[in-house]
Amino acid sequence: MPVTEAPPKPPSERPLRRDLPHDPAELHLLIEELEDDRERSRWRESVWISVILHLLIVLAIIIQPKFFPDLFSPKDKVVLVPQNMEDRDVQFLALPQDAHKPTPRPKTNILSDKNRIAEARKPTIDRHTLEELQNARRRGAPGPQGMQAPQPQQSAAAASPQPGQQQQAQAAKPPENSNTVAKLQSPPEERPNRNVFNSAASAGSAIEQATRAAAAGRGGGGDYGIGPLTPNTNAQGAVDILSDTLGVDFGPYLSRVLEEVRRNWYNLIPEEARSPLFRQGKLAIQFMINKNGSVEGMRLISPSGDVALDRAAWGGITASNPFPPLPREFNGPYLALRFRFYYNPDRGELR
Repeated sequence: MPVTEAPPKPPSERPLRRDLPHDPAELHLLIEELEDDRERSRWRESVWISVILHLLIVLAIIIQPKFFPDLFSPKDKVVLVPQNMEDRDVQFLALPQDAHKPTPRPKTNILSDKNRIAEARKPTIDRHTLEELQNARRRGAPGPQGMQAPQPQQSAAAASPQPGQQQQAQAAKPPENSNTVAKLQSPPEERPNRNVFNSAASAGSAIEQATRAAAAGRGGGGDYGIGPLTPNTNAQGAVDILSDTLGVDFGPYLSRVLEEVRRNWYNLIPEEARSPLFRQGKLAIQFMINKNGSVEGMRLISPSGDVALDRAAWGGITASNPFPPLPREFNGPYLALRFRFYYNPDRGELR
């Protein structure tokens, strides 16, 4: 190129975006370019954010057991110990004998080696006494003497006595009186003061003897302590004296008390204790009789396990309250008694 020649003009370059004319007709080109750049920048940012989050999650999973061992583990840890039977010392051990268990005695024919227990003779029933007691049963409340049941006929020879014997029998026969009252005979000896608990059995036997005498003397029949009142049940009872009698004979008084209690008790006996069920049971009630005959301090000391049976015995005492006043010669404040009631007892259960 000669020195005198002017250099050519450089090619015209595209003007920058900021140098573009602000012509309303060319503004759409500027908007499109700006939107493309913004979209590319958003995509780059989202990619970087996703990569960083994934890296953080992977790092947390890797370092969590080391720095936070109990973060996701359960509270109760179960440790499984492998069973290695070869390392154990297995040995059979026999259990010692039970010291509380009695050693069975060997079976032998030698009399001295046998396990023998002293026992009393088994009680036997006297048929004659049983028939007398059954004939002496009381059919109603104590009062006028009723008609006696006809006696079974004897043989023909015994049924027709001689005229002389008939006259002697009529002379010896006392006159009948419907208002005759049985009198209880007092014991031959007056017992001195005795212990409370030692007098229970003797008082019960004295009452039984007195009631037997009263039943035999009435003729119409009465049962106050040894046999059932009705044929469809077998209810019996006994009484024990728990306080000091101070030398006073309570036989006649207790026979009246026992008669009233037994009469009211038999009226309240439930059907389960009668035929054909014959429910069994026994109970004991303790109470006190004041000087005026009122009852206080009733306690069921030995229940039978059946509410109906307990209620009948309890009602037999409460229905008899008040009892007759205590004897005048008794100077004590009260008389403590224990009544024992038996429903259909087994043989040998009464004591």
